[in-house]
Amino acid sequence: MARGGVFCIEGQWHRDLNERGSVLPTLELLERLGRIRFIHKDAATRDELFYFLDRWLLKQYADYRVGFFAMHGEPSRLCLTDWDSVELADVAERMAAGARGVGSTSAAARCCAPPTPRCAISWTSPERP
Repeated sequence: MARGGVFCIEGQWHRDLNERGSVLPTLELLERLGRIRFIHKDAATRDELFYFLDRWLLKQYADYRVGFFAMHGEPSRLCLTDWDSVELADVAERMAAGARGVGSTSAAARCCAPPTPRCAISWTSPERP
């Protein structure tokens, strides 16, 4: 089994609730192949996103060092739904305030557009609570 883990928070890709698109099947395939372990959560609001970020930063999840924000985005924000978004600066601030992990933790956000340096959040944190 793969060491380390991926903590994925997925936004709502479509307005139409009949649409079933998700990164979950890809994560499940990678896990079955022994490439990753993962936790996958859905978030449609800022409060839900921050709830899962706060949980991820707890010591019991320290082995999940890669954060994957699976949602549409823009260079400076994550789009949870077509009308609800969160500034990357707010996400980085929230994560930095709670980051007390051993080693390093990285998080990246990417939408359908090509990635840019402003679309990534990275930091190193000395210890977790």
